Amino acid sequence: MRKTCFVGASLCLLSVLACAQEHPTWEIYGGYQFVRADFGVIQDAARALNAPYGRPNTTVGHRLNLTGANVSLQRNFAGRWGGIIDIGSMNGPIDVDLSAVMQSLGYIPHGSTYISTFQPTLYTATAGPQFTPWRSHKLQPFLRAMGGMAKNNLKVDATTRNALNFLAPTYATTTKGAAVIVGGGAEYPLPLIKHVSLRVCGDYIVSFLPNGRQTYLRATGGLVFRRVGRLF
Repeated sequence: MRKTCFVGASLCLLSVLACAQEHPTWEIYGGYQFVRADFGVIQDAARALNAPYGRPNTTVGHRLNLTGANVSLQRNFAGRWGGIIDIGSMNGPIDVDLSAVMQSLGYIPHGSTYISTFQPTLYTATAGPQFTPWRSHKLQPFLRAMGGMAKNNLKVDATTRNALNFLAPTYATTTKGAAVIVGGGAEYPLPLIKHVSLRVCGDYIVSFLPNGRQTYLRATGGLVFRRVGRLF
């Protein structure tokens, strides 16, 4: 009887240790991101073009849909905590009617129309802690909070670029600032691919660029490669 109990206890202990070893030490993620942005940078560019002539400011929509890629490297520690480095890139074009400005500069004939194409691109690089409420089930939810930097690059067509150089030579189309990301998600192992999981996540992003605070809602989805032990 004692031997049976001892063997049973030993098997239980080994099974627990085996499960513990299954928890990944490293996780490498890559996927797609869709971002709903409250983005005032394009409005600032339109204001810079109109101000020298004293015209009323052209109203440009702040709400933009941006898409891009998202990658991260995660190190899991003992227990439920880990650390994550997250890098993202997102962009999306928007058309703005700048006919009045272009007519004043003589770029187009009076009475004609000019639609300028703006394409803001935002890059984020953040890092911070990640908390996993439980690891005993296949579906693993997580919460995270990260801080770092954001860089905005506003691309414009050649004609609009020339107008900005003439009317607002000091206006910067590339800016940098601090960024904060707070969110959470879940991942689930793929049954047919070992060490690979599907991850979905939702985040709230705030960037503090020189022209003011910008906010974004981000949804991401992609694959995670999970590795036990050393990364390389």
